[in-house]
Amino acid sequence: MTASGSGTNVANGRTYNNIAWFPAAGYRYGVSGVLNVVGNSGYYWSASVSDTYAKYLRIFMSNVYPNYTSNRAYSFSVRCVQE
Repeated sequence: MTASGSGTNVANGRTYNNIAWFPAAGYRYGVSGVLNVVGNSGYYWSASVSDTYAKYLRIFMSNVYPNYTSNRAYSFSVRCVQE
């Protein structure tokens, strides 16, 4: 599988050169449904949930923020973990 015709092998979205691969999918805003920061950053839900909030992983090109919390109304990506 290649990424957007670039010729870069992304190994079905799991790893590239043995490194975890996360697309910059952005997120959908919980109130208006507008897409934000698509192509610039990635937001991924974790399994930690508390009422209407949950922990998530936020990834930018130069930084990773592993312990943020947000309202679950936001549409962040869910990354499956291979068993």
